[in-house]
Amino acid sequence: MRRTKSKNIVGGANSAGQAAMYFARYASSVTVLVRADMDGLPVTEQTGLPYASKARARDKNGNEVGVMHACGHDVHMTCWVGTARTLAALKDRWQGTLVFIAQPAEEIGQGAKAMLNDKLYERFGTPDYARCPD
Repeated sequence: MRRTKSKNIVGGANSAGQAAMYFARYASSVTVLVRADMDGLPVTEQTGLPYASKARARDKNGNEVGVMHACGHDVHMTCWVGTARTLAALKDRWQGTLVFIAQPAEEIGQGAKAMLNDKLYERFGTPDYARCPD
């Protein structure tokens, strides 16, 4: 996770791995949450492409395995970043609180649970609207 001096970015590790959140408040009580999943799957990429994933990780049994974005998470994150950039550029045209969450461990069902266990909504409020690209 990239370090930043912005007070609007919250990041940290939980039992599911890294999670990141961006929030911005602009004079309204409406809160919108945009979430994307950022975990890779325990699949060794064999495309032979120069940009193929070479990442390695440990699976739930402790075995070292290849990891790749095999089911669209790279596209989800691209849409997530594009939405954040667009809304930030247009911040004079809307009001509210924006929450962007990069969720880890979605594929194994642990990321959302870990974020709730970390008191996500108690710390940052419950959104009025939520959008997930998947």
